[in-house]
Amino acid sequence: MARAVGSGPGELTPDGCAVDFYALLPAGKEPSIVHGCGYAR
Repeated sequence: MARAVGSGPGELTPDGCAVDFYALLPAGKEPSIVHGCGYAR
């Protein structure tokens, strides 16, 4: 499987996303959705 190519600051995920960039974004609704399912402890 070929590694996706991406750009941005710092490390890139296997699909090419810039980790440092996404770490700066606010959490959004996902944490509350996961917590509501009972998976987060």
